[in-house]
Amino acid sequence: MANLQSWVQNDYIGPEDFAALLAFPEHFQEEEKILTALVFAAQKRGELSLDLNEDNLEKLFPEEDNDLVHNIITKAEKYKVVTTKLEKPNFLFFSKKENHLFLYKNYITWKKIQQELSRLQQRKIQSKTFKTLDKLPLNQDQKSAIKASLQNSIMVLTGGPGTGKTFTILGMIAVHLANGILPNKIKVAAPTGKAANRLVESLKENGKKFLPNLQEQIEKIESSTIHHLLDWHPTGFYRNKLLPLMDDLVIIDEASMMEASIMLSLLEAIGEKTKLILVGDPNQLPPVGVGPVFEHLVKEGSIPKVTLKENYRSTKKILEASQAVLEGNRKHFWQQVKQIQIEELKDTTDEIVQIEIHNNSDLEKFLQYYHESFIASLTQQKRENLKENPSTKTIEKY
Repeated sequence: MANLQSWVQNDYIGPEDFAALLAFPEHFQEEEKILTALVFAAQKRGELSLDLNEDNLEKLFPEEDNDLVHNIITKAEKYKVVTTKLEKPNFLFFSKKENHLFLYKNYITWKKIQQELSRLQQRKIQSKTFKTLDKLPLNQDQKSAIKASLQNSIMVLTGGPGTGKTFTILGMIAVHLANGILPNKIKVAAPTGKAANRLVESLKENGKKFLPNLQEQIEKIESSTIHHLLDWHPTGFYRNKLLPLMDDLVIIDEASMMEASIMLSLLEAIGEKTKLILVGDPNQLPPVGVGPVFEHLVKEGSIPKVTLKENYRSTKKILEASQAVLEGNRKHFWQQVKQIQIEELKDTTDEIVQIEIHNNSDLEKFLQYYHESFIASLTQQKRENLKENPSTKTIEKY
């Protein structure tokens, strides 16, 4: 049998997960503990569930347990610890449709999120005609996103680092202000205070530069953490289904950092006349907690979505430095780092991963994450371009 204690020692599961497994009733088989440990391991990576279709399941457990684990997975739904019916609660839930294994409580959360999304999409919120913002240098994707923000009661805006998400948010706010929405009826929030403050400062700075006629109104727009927006208290949130937000427009930046329970609380608190815009990068680091819900929303495709593809930030030096990290070429790494402007690096770290850079180790860690995020963004862009232009066969090397 697998040594689950070694799974803890090798950081596949956490100590709290191991404690939960030890507390299992005696009648549960060892194989059922291993199956549950796999779900814990997926959860530790930020996943909402264990994808049994996944090719790289091997990343979740030690190599020596390979045969045992795959044997257990093939008969997952037959174990006593698993239920396939919502009306029969158990520790694990197996979704036959998705071929995913969830902690039962997480599946309930995901189903509630889907129900709330359906409710929000069914609302009819009156919007006026799209007004072109000639003073803002917008590309076609950004214009499409702004138009979608007027036409839909809920939407998703995605894009990799440097694709102009913040500038697009400014355009969304501007057209809503121009169409009569008061600034005190617009709320901007993010998972962390740092992200929220950075966003509102950028909005004010660019508003002053490009939209001086709206500057006074933009200055009045409030930003906060999501917890503050929902009025957190020790036992939950004051803003909920019974006391929803009454704003006209709520924009959540860094939505990719939201874990499942917070996303559900947010959706439940959105009133019948409140538009919701979720902004983020699905290739960003997973949230702290359980469930990359934003990534699921993007992949699922049920919510109107616009993806920004054009990259405005000069990323070549950062990308080359991050590539050097992955290749272990420290000489080339430092050659590139010396050429990077600190402001450029700071903006990029803020957008991709919420970490502070204090030393060389932090810098190398960031650049590795940056490389992975940037390449993932380019890959997604190429896939979308191929869908739009099937005849295109050239794949550039980055």
